[in-house]
Amino acid sequence: MALWGLCRLLDVGCGCGKYASIALELGATHVTGIDYSAAMIDTATQELAAVVEARQLPGTYELHCCSCTAMKQTLRQDDLDQKFDMALVAYVFCNLPGMTEIQTTLQDIASLLRPGGCLAFVEIHPFACTNEASALMTHDFGEHQGYFASEGQPIAVTMIMDNGAQLSFTNRRYTLSTWLEALAAAGFMLQGLIEPHLKDAAEPGVPPGLELYAIKPRMALFQCLKL
Repeated sequence: MALWGLCRLLDVGCGCGKYASIALELGATHVTGIDYSAAMIDTATQELAAVVEARQLPGTYELHCCSCTAMKQTLRQDDLDQKFDMALVAYVFCNLPGMTEIQTTLQDIASLLRPGGCLAFVEIHPFACTNEASALMTHDFGEHQGYFASEGQPIAVTMIMDNGAQLSFTNRRYTLSTWLEALAAAGFMLQGLIEPHLKDAAEPGVPPGLELYAIKPRMALFQCLKL
């Protein structure tokens, strides 16, 4: 994303540092990443150090192990004062207990962004509301299936990792109107909504399990402006 160049980026749920590395390579002047997992922060620290050294990148970075609801209490005063140009949140909100925690996090992010700053976040698509299974992942909504009935309800997710290991966790999804209301309440305006998809499931080279992306959207990227 061109927006990452020459900006201060807040990476909420930075994981192993994948997006933080890309941002620094694209010219971000500073990246602050937070993640709840100490193991992820350790991995991200090694990843970013290697990338910055190997490519002699001028950008700086710092990482914090904390929950997204505690980031304002964790960040340095410098970050609180200077503000960020952009915030990135990838598959974090769906892991929070409910909309109350999501709303708090959105408001905290808004307070850390400069006016006119950008929030980009990836979430489970609002229309992904029925049980589905593929070679890579299964979503079990239990008795709560349907656009409205499943909102905020726990979804049992099972994912097959690259090494064949099985990872199980719980997600939640929300309707489009709920997202719009939450964004407006936090001081954001939705500028764009991207729905990654495949035009043809039979297209050569499509990995097993991703053919579902030709049937209906599975994820959504919200692009928002801080007012």
